Amino acid sequence: MIKQTQTKQLPKGWKEIPLSEVLDYEQPNSYIVHSEILEEKTPVPVLTANKGFIRGYTNEKEGIYKNLPAIIFDDFTTNIKYVDFPFKVKSSAMKILKSKNNLINLKFVFYQMLLKEVNSTTHKRYYLSAYQKLKVIFPFDEKGNIILKEQEKIVQEIESKLSILKNIEDTFKKSLNKSKLLKKSILKSAFEGKLVKTEEMQK
Repeated sequence: MIKQTQTKQLPKGWKEIPLSEVLDYEQPNSYIVHSEILEEKTPVPVLTANKGFIRGYTNEKEGIYKNLPAIIFDDFTTNIKYVDFPFKVKSSAMKILKSKNNLINLKFVFYQMLLKEVNSTTHKRYYLSAYQKLKVIFPFDEKGNIILKEQEKIVQEIESKLSILKNIEDTFKKSLNKSKLLKKSILKSAFEGKLVKTEEMQK
């Protein structure tokens, strides 16, 4: 039975549910890579929940996580990644999170988890001690059932907007790179006598 609490700030029909009520977790020990991590790309990446995400690749055939999609949660930094492809992991310092039932859209939960802020300055494991106690919100119908289609619709809108944002960021990065090249060109021209003709260069 899923516990529900009503919050005044939520839209009508929406309720809060503790993360522990919607997600199962699994220790990653069975999926840890044992051989040397490779730089060359193979079908099986080795993941971390931190910024690097893909640490490398492996040729190992056993112990590959395939129960997808999943969220990998770094137990010490609280960084998270949504994963929809088979993988192995670098270490045991994480949790692998899955939806508890088919009415829970995992990506819908993932995007809410990105908004959660937990003080992670103390060196300890955070999922069981703090994160699973946090609450996420869901739309419910009149019969008290979670509405899956509403979650899917919201995820689609989120990803549509994020795609637009990514295009803007990519354009900005390209412009920034061009700006850096132009700056270098200006400096080079300055010391080749192409911007200001010095007396020595004019002789």
